[in-house]
Amino acid sequence: RVWATAAQWRKVLGQPLIVHKGTPTAPFDVYDLPSVPKFDKLTYVGGGATVYDAAIDSGGGGYGASVQNAAQINRARAATSSGSSTLPAPWPLNVGTPGTHTCVSDTSLAHSVYTPNQIATAYGVSALRETVASKAVRFSVIDLGGGYLGSDLQAAARCFGYVAPTLDVETGDGISDPIRNNNDETELDLQTVGAYAPGSTIQLIESTNGPASLLDAISRMLANPEGVPDGASISYGQCALQEANGNLLLLQAISRLIILGDAAGASIFAAAGDWGSTTCGNSEQGTSQSFVASSPWLTAVGGTRLVLNSRNQRVGEVAWNDRAYGIIAGGGGGASRVFKRPWYQNEVSTASMRVVPDFAFLADIQPGWPVMLNGEIESVGGTSGSTPFAMAEFALLSARQRLAGEPPVGFINPWLYQL
Repeated sequence: RVWATAAQWRKVLGQPLIVHKGTPTAPFDVYDLPSVPKFDKLTYVGGGATVYDAAIDSGGGGYGASVQNAAQINRARAATSSGSSTLPAPWPLNVGTPGTHTCVSDTSLAHSVYTPNQIATAYGVSALRETVASKAVRFSVIDLGGGYLGSDLQAAARCFGYVAPTLDVETGDGISDPIRNNNDETELDLQTVGAYAPGSTIQLIESTNGPASLLDAISRMLANPEGVPDGASISYGQCALQEANGNLLLLQAISRLIILGDAAGASIFAAAGDWGSTTCGNSEQGTSQSFVASSPWLTAVGGTRLVLNSRNQRVGEVAWNDRAYGIIAGGGGGASRVFKRPWYQNEVSTASMRVVPDFAFLADIQPGWPVMLNGEIESVGGTSGSTPFAMAEFALLSARQRLAGEPPVGFINPWLYQL
């Protein structure tokens, strides 16, 4: 990488950098080059340098898919709305058995969320207890632009009866202080991983939300002195890094880093997105997908609506789409515009391009994932819930393999499609 101060860039370019100031709810200043200098033996793949401005951070702001921020979701997706006069359907309820010893037991929230134990039963994974594997597993959670509250992590663990995780926080380029704004996306990532691997240690990589930040974050993940993680979760994807509109050289650079992670034995998962097959909205002709999930070298996780019976058994599961309930949000899916169909999809797809997701789990808003945010539980949906859940389970499998002296699971897509 090449770096310099703003004053040094001004001297090199003969003019100052272009600066876009952040806001209290999005406290990130973006510094961009007015012209791209010519480098010998180097290729410019950046999209501006993003710097966290702690002085203007309001300390709040949630960006995930939830009932509480339905208005923001619908304003952002207004281009996809047809103006139908049909009234939204009532939200489905949790008719399973949440359990008697949680903070949502015997409250109205018991019908709005699925507790971690309910989800564990439905998907046939381990209950919320400490194991040798959960102590040994190496998790990485990459978060772009969001912070968390340690008190929320502890409160969620007390609520659902598990040992809270320990965080190893690393800040990326452009961040001098840990990000303060308490983001429901970050809390969802951390609380989901923590619930299914009690007492584990999670490496949280806090990066800014600029286009080049993902390159920085994945680099830091692979350079962790504790070793390459068993599993990594990336709950990030938007049109700004979209293959149709983005910097192709940057996408290729990020994909090469992901390949390095695969070769080192990491299982890397990315959220397929929360906007169905139109991540870029109707202003973009045709379907559009979310990068980084569309990369063929990681596992893209989509979203479902999960229906349980009174014994918490799965009796129904369909693609997640909450339009009927008045919120324009649904699981990402469709064909890439840049990445060709990988060999492991030859037997299941006739599309010439990479298709996503590779599999899907619960991502519905209600009943959805329970998230402790500022001391209160709310139901949050999105593939930012299904992704860390999937990552946690496969990373635990890798840790068990490692403890038994066997190779890690690593890149799982060829294995999954063979099954």
